[in-house]
Amino acid sequence: MKIAIHLGRSRRQAAYVALFIVLVLVAASVLLLSATLSRSTSNVRLNDRSTLYTSGNSAAEAAVEKVLARMMIDFDEYGEAQVITNLSLYRTGLLPTSTENPYWANFIWSDGMGNDNRIYVARTSTNANASFVSLEQQYAGLWGYSSTYRILANCRWASSTYNYNFTNAVQYDVQLAQIPIFQFAIFYNGLLEFSDCAPLTIDGTVHANTNIYVGSPDTLTFNGMVTTTGTITDPANCGLPASYWTGAVNYNGTPKPGYLTGQTAMTLPIGTNSTVGSNVQQILYPPPAGESVGSAMGAQRYYNKANMTIWISNNTYTITLKSSPSDPNAVMFSDYLTKLTNNPSSNYFYFLSTTNLLYDTRENKTVDLTQIDVAKLSNWMQTNIYVYGPALLGTNYNKFSSTLPLNIVWVADYRPNNSSALTAVRLVNGRGLPSAGLTVATPNPIYIQGYYNCPSSANLGSTNVTGTAPASVAADALTILSPNWSDSKSFQGANNVNAISDTVDAAIIAGNVPSTGTNSTSNSGGVHNLPRLLENWSGQTLTLNTSIVCLFSSTWATGQFLMPAPTNPSGYYEPPSRQFFFNQNYTTSAGMPPGTPLICRLIRASWCNPPPLTVNYYSQTLDYTSR
Repeated sequence: MKIAIHLGRSRRQAAYVALFIVLVLVAASVLLLSATLSRSTSNVRLNDRSTLYTSGNSAAEAAVEKVLARMMIDFDEYGEAQVITNLSLYRTGLLPTSTENPYWANFIWSDGMGNDNRIYVARTSTNANASFVSLEQQYAGLWGYSSTYRILANCRWASSTYNYNFTNAVQYDVQLAQIPIFQFAIFYNGLLEFSDCAPLTIDGTVHANTNIYVGSPDTLTFNGMVTTTGTITDPANCGLPASYWTGAVNYNGTPKPGYLTGQTAMTLPIGTNSTVGSNVQQILYPPPAGESVGSAMGAQRYYNKANMTIWISNNTYTITLKSSPSDPNAVMFSDYLTKLTNNPSSNYFYFLSTTNLLYDTRENKTVDLTQIDVAKLSNWMQTNIYVYGPALLGTNYNKFSSTLPLNIVWVADYRPNNSSALTAVRLVNGRGLPSAGLTVATPNPIYIQGYYNCPSSANLGSTNVTGTAPASVAADALTILSPNWSDSKSFQGANNVNAISDTVDAAIIAGNVPSTGTNSTSNSGGVHNLPRLLENWSGQTLTLNTSIVCLFSSTWATGQFLMPAPTNPSGYYEPPSRQFFFNQNYTTSAGMPPGTPLICRLIRASWCNPPPLTVNYYSQTLDYTSR
């Protein structure tokens, strides 16, 4: 017998429901899996996009940095003229290439204006000439003649897996700053030593292209920033142990700690391919044959900058007047030295003489002097703006008719030197200078006798430089002679001249005899002895309102510094009380001495990622207060 089993309706419905639930769960699982896969794909795409964006941004920055590196070299070594000459190269010739790295084949660079295979490089300063402005970054506190440039690169991928068509952009604004070297209270191209100096306070910026020694028995205070390419230490020096340096060293400059070590060297833009090499002392010398006045070194030579050049040889003098380095109407006068007397009726150049002698006990030599009477020179300049050759010498000379002030004089005395004789230049009667200022440069040593550029008696011995003119001297070495100096007494032995207090208001470029060891007979004398002395200054004060710059070693006046008398029986001077102040006039363009050398530094002012295809993002010129 067969038995039939019948399921009830409710049980069949339950089975259907279970099947439906299974189907729903399967569908949900499929959807979840699909969503998970979609999310994974999106994350991959987003990560890939982020990687592509970052890589594109880095490629844009690489193009900018490559141009920046070349521009920095061009500017530091040759000045802004070289930057302007190379603008086309920067825009098209310095893009990263696949020969440098195959990776760069993945990118296309453009200039933000729709032009491929080039980037944007342009001068954005509104002034045709560089403005005298406060500087940025590590040069804060200094002023310089600054132009602004914009370097901008757009960059996109040549192809992309996901067809992303975004463009990256990187933009640098930079200052091309020409810093007058007299912006520094003290600037040394070599070792800068403050060892064994009296209490000293320095109110301006200090820089050395090597190390700085600060050891001193007295307090040394820096009220401005101190920078060096090397280190700052207080080692044994001057024949004295480090334990002798008990004086405090105070750094009050900002930002704190008031000093920076290991900095980039700061040098003049004299180039690297000059026919005389990169010897910075060549700025004092005449150019060799064939050197262009527009070359890097040629532009820095005082000989080319000068309105008046004076060349003294064994028997003759040659004086040239010119309004520019390549003045086609330059006037040259030449005659026998015997014609150079102090009698205006027989010598047109009555401010010049070549018959004075003194004895320099540091050099142990008799010094034949080319002497310039600054008061007479000032009068000559005021009455001879226009100089006519025929009226003077009765010959057919060109006319010199510059309306520019004759404010830079280059002079060289090439009469014979030997083991007992030295030729040099001396400035006398310089208490008042021409209002346009005066710079005297020479490859010889230079002596300044008496008050210099300090017309007000009330301001003698003070920091008050009101009424002074912009002034500087640049020479192989500088020696200061007091108003009481006597040529005849100098031949009677060391310390035979008793000095009286003196004031000199002029910037200084001079060489020294570098330290060759740590004992007292191999020391340079330190920064306080860069202005050399020969007299008994005991009880007197020497006041300088100045900027002290040492760029090279002396090659003419090479007598080694010796500790002064009476400490050292062989000493050739007794020290004064020194008041060395940074001349605040040098913080303005109008106060800068004529022909001041300029250090070129490229300063990164700002960086950003601008919108693609624009060159005017933050388009306003960098706005700095100017003087």
